[in-house]
Amino acid sequence: MIPGEFERRLGIDFFSTTSEGLGGGLRQVPEDFVVREILKDGAVADPERYDLTQPDKGGFLVCILEKRGQDTLTAVRKLAGKMRIDENRIDFAGLKDAHALTYQFVTVQRKRPSEIVGLQVNGVRLFPLFRSNRPMRSEPLAGNEFEISLRGIQLSRGEARRRAEAIRAEILQMKGVANFFGYQRFGVLRPITHLIGRHLLEGDCRGAVMTYLTAPSMIEDSSLNEIRGKLFETMDFGKALRTFPKRLEYERILLSYLDGRPDDHIGAIRRLPLRLRRLFIHAYQAYLFNKILSERIRSRLSLVEAELGDRVCELSLLGNLEREPMQVDCRNLDNVNQKIRLGRTAIVLPIIGLDTSFSDGVQGQIERRIVEKEELDEKAYRMSVMPELKAYGGHRTAMMRVSMFARARISEDLLNANMVTAKMRFSLPKGSYATILLREFMKSENP
Repeated sequence: MIPGEFERRLGIDFFSTTSEGLGGGLRQVPEDFVVREILKDGAVADPERYDLTQPDKGGFLVCILEKRGQDTLTAVRKLAGKMRIDENRIDFAGLKDAHALTYQFVTVQRKRPSEIVGLQVNGVRLFPLFRSNRPMRSEPLAGNEFEISLRGIQLSRGEARRRAEAIRAEILQMKGVANFFGYQRFGVLRPITHLIGRHLLEGDCRGAVMTYLTAPSMIEDSSLNEIRGKLFETMDFGKALRTFPKRLEYERILLSYLDGRPDDHIGAIRRLPLRLRRLFIHAYQAYLFNKILSERIRSRLSLVEAELGDRVCELSLLGNLEREPMQVDCRNLDNVNQKIRLGRTAIVLPIIGLDTSFSDGVQGQIERRIVEKEELDEKAYRMSVMPELKAYGGHRTAMMRVSMFARARISEDLLNANMVTAKMRFSLPKGSYATILLREFMKSENP
């Protein structure tokens, strides 16, 4: 099956499995998509697994953040407002799905547990754990546990079970699936964050602002598309500020600024949180990675057997990169592929940025071809217009390792008459997307 237009626009051109899909849909209610963060020391972000009164010392209070139906940045902003502190005093390791029930570790600077116990606001809760000398960053993050229900499956229980097991068997045999960046990286309702990132890399702040405010979407409510279209026609930021819904907080921040300074697009962008602005650049880097990965698959290069010129990297038990990548040549080819078969090493592809160095061989030709077609050289990633967004490169595994991969539990769908649901449990390394695994089970043209 060929992916639909929505996925191809994000550089996702292939499925990893060939078995028939289940259909169905995701996230009918937040509890259908449960995520729990895992740290390298084995700690899982689950309040029920901790003594919440454990004492310790340090200037950072470690907590578990529970949120329903909102992104991490919004949840942090709400908590900061409730505590009357700057949101930069709340640190976290990674962003979690918006349309889900998620649990993750955060640290809050200069707060006592007694000030946090019972703290909640609009679908967000904090559970204080203990004090630490360090803020929460991405370094200790290992991955995430997932518990996900696919609903609205229009198959018999037996047929759904057969298809789910066939897909799972393929994935186990391949030891994973292609490690594309998922839809959340680009925006589910409006997949435009990478387009904004490209404008910023080009130094086109006006294009970035107007894309954020006016770009239409096939998925977003049609009335919002009309409002965005009217702004594109009139450029009346004051009127748009009166018509854009209050829930579109970031759009309203831009509009409020532009109402008095319609030509200061750099100033408008800088009104957005730094974390959000960096996401725009990261989304464009993710788009390029997806294009490179799709082109490797199109060129019939294996994701689990290294070729001369490829780069590989040693892995942790959960599948994260452990060391700097190494080049594959005729001297180490056989040894590298033996380590790949044992799950100790994986092929990696570049995340394009300031310090990117390309692979050799056929893979290197693919990488250069994709980058040259985009017509952005290394200087663009210095972000001379907005240096705080300077973007470095890196590497990411070509295959996503799946751990603790249980058989799907098929049952009656209590929310949809005459349909079934498939409940799945698994763990993924940090930076890998459950939606990319789940699309293999759904095989939907409109994920």
